[in-house]
Amino acid sequence: MKLSMEIMYVPVANIHQKREMISDWRFTSDNASKFSLVAALVSVLATISMKFFGDEFYFIFLGSGALYLLSALFCKKWYFSAYISVIVAWLVTCSWASFGLSKDDIPEILCFAVVCIMQFIPIVYSCRCLYNYAPVFKELKKCKGFPNFIANTADIYGDKMHIKDEPVSNKAQASHNPFNTQKDIQAEEFRREQDLKIRAKSKPLEQAYESSGSQERVRIEQNIEYKYGFSILGREIKFLHNDIPSSSFEEKKRLMSQWNHYLKEAERDFFIPLFLMMVSIMGAGFGSFMGFIMYAFIPLYIMFFNYLKTSKAFAPYGIFVVVAMYLSCVMNNFMSAGLAVGFLILSRRVWVACIMSIINRPIYKALSKEEGFPSFIRNTADLYGDKAYIVEKREPIKRRILSDDEKIVMNIGFDEEPKKEEKAWNAFDYMDEEKDEKNEN
Repeated sequence: MKLSMEIMYVPVANIHQKREMISDWRFTSDNASKFSLVAALVSVLATISMKFFGDEFYFIFLGSGALYLLSALFCKKWYFSAYISVIVAWLVTCSWASFGLSKDDIPEILCFAVVCIMQFIPIVYSCRCLYNYAPVFKELKKCKGFPNFIANTADIYGDKMHIKDEPVSNKAQASHNPFNTQKDIQAEEFRREQDLKIRAKSKPLEQAYESSGSQERVRIEQNIEYKYGFSILGREIKFLHNDIPSSSFEEKKRLMSQWNHYLKEAERDFFIPLFLMMVSIMGAGFGSFMGFIMYAFIPLYIMFFNYLKTSKAFAPYGIFVVVAMYLSCVMNNFMSAGLAVGFLILSRRVWVACIMSIINRPIYKALSKEEGFPSFIRNTADLYGDKAYIVEKREPIKRRILSDDEKIVMNIGFDEEPKKEEKAWNAFDYMDEEKDEKNEN
């Protein structure tokens, strides 16, 4: 199961991609609700079993069952607090180890272990909802058509228009090319760019495909000398770049793709190390009140990891502080220390993402001021809109300041007195002017 639900940056995604993302969200939230109901039932059975075994802290399982039941009800309404309460309910169950656990109570220990494992299942889906709440769900909620995203005729056939000023064969081919994915758009953009270069008798660009993890990128090889950045053993540590404002759109897209690459790679080292953190805290806080307090490291780590994904500046430092505090608390026995070392090893992509985000933060801030941030993706209208039949490109209107001689002044008759006609003095004209003044008064 992939941690991120985002298949396209939501503000520029088409309606089909939005519908796919909301379907993934609905599926994950429904599973969190269903398994929370199962966890509530397991808590009730654990309460009965602990009461039968004579444990005096059996009511802890009853409290976690009530939290799981509330979480199951509110997960269906997509409340953020519902997914948090699933984690809190599991921590309440784990708190029994700090109050009622004894080394001689074998039946209680087995019952507790079974309950913890079964109640951990809804946490997986809740963490996935928490991880995607801000970047996916809240952005989808702002979009028109939420939550169903039903496509109309324009959405279905709007990107299959004939292209203007192309040969007939190309027009027929474009009308049957759906361009539904970003890969299709990039391939079509590259093909048209090659055709224009060939017509202009210039050297065509060479296209190279590079694969990095699960993300496949298309880059255009160019001989560019970069002013800033450095590499170690062929790997860019500080991204190679020139002045950001003067860089091309493709260059900005390349830098943003490198930034997002490390953040997406960090997702692969999230679930298993988080489980090792939980188990090591359980082992380090065996039968103590301090062990219950140490469970606070888990939601803190999840919170800062989510902030790392959204490119917050303080997120890497927060992760380092939480991990340092966690390591200082769990190194009190051999088992928890071994699990902590496993946590550090399996989270290596998280550490790389934190270091790279700190080093390349100035580049990210410069990119955030540029047009097209954060996706730097041209959709179908941006790429082919000026070549469509229904679009006519108009020349921009240039405004200039007119001089006094060029200004047109309209005299409506009341702004100033009319000028007297220059002629010789006449006594009859003088008498007429006096009569006009008396009539006005």
